[in-house]
Amino acid sequence: MKRDEKTEHSGRLVRLSIVLPALLLLFTIGVGITNYQIAQFFLETSGNPRVQQALESTSMYILISSLIITVLALLVGVVITLSIIKPIKRMAQSASMVATGSLPPKVEIAISDEMRQLGSSFNQLIDYLQTLFEERDRYM
Repeated sequence: MKRDEKTEHSGRLVRLSIVLPALLLLFTIGVGITNYQIAQFFLETSGNPRVQQALESTSMYILISSLIITVLALLVGVVITLSIIKPIKRMAQSASMVATGSLPPKVEIAISDEMRQLGSSFNQLIDYLQTLFEERDRYM
């Protein structure tokens, strides 16, 4: 049963690591395609050769900048995802150590305020369990 829980748990992490970058990627591609289609629409309706030439170069700039922004969005999505997954994974490993009866060292999280607060609360829980285990050992 523990094996199924691990598989299911890692599946959730994989989905998060795919969904966030994919959403950013799709959003930037959608915006780029929309801008390109708008430029192409004006290019087709314009009869002035100077305007057509300007629109052609503008549509090329739109394509190039959309590709660059898409790659950057993908990288940002991966970085954000990793900054969320790594601390949660550390806390999950520590929680599984607590479940087996051994107390892990404190979890160090130096990322965002919310993750740091979660890590601090987790460390307070470990400290409290440590004192409970020491009292239990003393009475036994």
